[in-house]
Parts: sequence; structure tokens; C-alpha cells
Amino acid sequence: MTLVFAVFDLLNALPDSIKDSKIMELFINFAKNYLPGFEYGFGWVIPAIIGFIIGYIRKQQD
Repeated sequence: MTLVFAVFDLLNALPDSIKDSKIMELFINFAKNYLPGFEYGFGWVIPAIIGFIIGYIRKQQD
């Protein structure tokens, strides 16, 4: 679950020459607006916690 959100952090870590393209700016701006902690490289943390909670609940139901 965190892989998709970690890709946004990867895109933000790319060199400026690559990040300056319009499509990269769109992805990075989306992540800045919707992923808490993205500015610090932790945009994947909230999705990881949500995935952990869902997995824990499902395990308890078995």
C-alpha cells in the first residue's frame, strides 16, 4: 500500500533538471497538498499506518 505513496517521495528526490518538467510538478504539487509529512520525506507514513490498521482488523476477524 505504501509503494504508490513512496513513489511521490521518489519523484521529489529526483534532480531539479528532471523535477522541473510540467508533469513532475503536477505530481509533486498533488503530494504536497494531500500527503501530510511529504515535505519531510514521510508522505508514505499515513498510508502505512492505515494499511497496518486494516491488516490488524482483518487478522482479528479470522
